[in-house]
Amino acid sequence: MATSAPVDMTLQADERYEIAVSYGTIIGTGAFAIVVCSTKLYIRKFMLNSFGIDDWACLIGLLFVTTFNGIGLAVVYYGAGKHIEHVTPDELKHWFMLYYVCICLYLSISFAVKSSILLFLRRVFPVPYVQYTTMGLLIFFTLFTISGTFLAAFQCNPPKYTYDIVFLMSPDRSKFCFPAMTSYAVFMYQAVLIFCCDIIMFLLPFPALMSVQLNSRKSLALLAVFGSGVVACIAPAIRFKSLNFYKTGSTDTTFEGASSLYWMAIEYNMGLVAGSLPALRPLFSRLGVFGSSNDPSSGNPNQFSPSYQLDDQNSKQWGTGRRTQGSKNRFQGDSVLEATVIDRDNSSRDSEDARIMKTEVFTVTSEARDANSRGNQQAWGQFE
Repeated sequence: MATSAPVDMTLQADERYEIAVSYGTIIGTGAFAIVVCSTKLYIRKFMLNSFGIDDWACLIGLLFVTTFNGIGLAVVYYGAGKHIEHVTPDELKHWFMLYYVCICLYLSISFAVKSSILLFLRRVFPVPYVQYTTMGLLIFFTLFTISGTFLAAFQCNPPKYTYDIVFLMSPDRSKFCFPAMTSYAVFMYQAVLIFCCDIIMFLLPFPALMSVQLNSRKSLALLAVFGSGVVACIAPAIRFKSLNFYKTGSTDTTFEGASSLYWMAIEYNMGLVAGSLPALRPLFSRLGVFGSSNDPSSGNPNQFSPSYQLDDQNSKQWGTGRRTQGSKNRFQGDSVLEATVIDRDNSSRDSEDARIMKTEVFTVTSEARDANSRGNQQAWGQFE
């Protein structure tokens, strides 16, 4: 009786490369996201004493993304990056189940990350076009996540034909699952929409930032911080190519699916980083990245004070209500000119030894009594 020759389980160079990249990107970007987000949350809670809904969203997003990173590492452990003939049946059993979980969680975790960014933009940019756009995107992502997750979970009906290795190898599987081209079209459609929304979110703050009168050094620094989101935009675009194995119907899913996995991790982790970097403004200021508000070269010494006033074209003050620490009378959005991206004001000098940042800002209101006054309002005015 003939017996089949044993399979050589020695990993090839391309397998070792994919495994190393998978581990490196998931662990590296995951650790970076934890450090940046934790620092942001510490600054917001303990230095600024201003922990808002976007900070809670960031915390939830970080928990979701860290969970995904853990699942992703397990997917790599059980065979991602290896050619399928080098994966044992027991490993395949776990791999298909975990990869199915990743696919089902993809849009939900993406929604958590993007919600934290959108809520952050709503807080720091109390400008009508930002408020309307972010609200529209939040509604869109909610509906998109629900519908897209349903499609991913039920690309086979019943779903066990997606993740159970016994049913995956069933000869009648095609009767219960989408054709390969349909699955490819669904996931490509999702990736393209997410990429387009990422571009919108990336560009959204720039008109407002460009209209603020700052010296070139601080303008470039702020633009660089907000522009860090370009990395999060690149990830879903590169994922386009990693989805090709759905179109070709490749059976080497453990190897072909590895790049899609780690680009998902890059997208999530760098998305959180991009949404958190602007909140590290006080830390950057201490390190001199943005310069000091007392630096003669920075122009007006109060130029970066959190105590500011936004004027319309008729030099009418937008708001006169003071907000002190702990006050509940707070506009939906602290301006981008507040302490998240601005130096401390003079009132914080008396607490330098305690390293406490006190802020006094004007509450910004955009109420208009008539159409003319609404038309005359500017998103950003000069600093006091």
